[in-house]
Amino acid sequence: SVVFDVKKPDGQITSVSAVTSANGVAQVELSDYHTRAAGQYLVVGHFENSSSIGGVNTFDVLPADVSFAKSSVSPADQVVRSSSERAVLTVSLVDNYDNPISDHVVTLVSSSSSDSISPVSVLSDEFGQAEFQVSSDESGTTTYTVYDSTSDVVLDQRAKVLYLLDGSQVLTNDSYDPEKYFYAASGSGGLSVDSFEFSYITPSITAG
Repeated sequence: SVVFDVKKPDGQITSVSAVTSANGVAQVELSDYHTRAAGQYLVVGHFENSSSIGGVNTFDVLPADVSFAKSSVSPADQVVRSSSERAVLTVSLVDNYDNPISDHVVTLVSSSSSDSISPVSVLSDEFGQAEFQVSSDESGTTTYTVYDSTSDVVLDQRAKVLYLLDGSQVLTNDSYDPEKYFYAASGSGGLSVDSFEFSYITPSITAG
């Protein structure tokens, strides 16, 4: 029988064997399990139990379609405390197998008309990433949605930026001591709070 050694883009090698036909032809099919990673694959053939190999052949695997579920925008939440400060949002486009998808036109859509969006890179790069800087003249929470116009896909994940431009503060642990749970907020009181949560609470503290 003949063994085909397939070297994947990440350097891993998969070996698949096949029995030659009456015409001396050996043929194998690689399942998509072995070709999920996008990139160039190297293939060499040799007889079983023999170190003598034939010529080296190559084939390329391209990324699949953009996954609206696995692609992301980060960070998911952040706070801006000045009108001169800009938040940075990074979009990462991948397929279902986490292969980065490059050269796609990405648009960031804001839920607020008072925001300013400055694309650092509109096209996704070799890592599937596109970057945006956002700012606002008004306090409040803005939700940003990502649209891949090349694939006509809207990502599932959203990013939220809380703009605190009037000296307000979010809930914080003022003591910076995890054993002291004193939380306070200050500000004009003119903002509405969409939601808040407590994390890293010890089991000794119960709801009530």
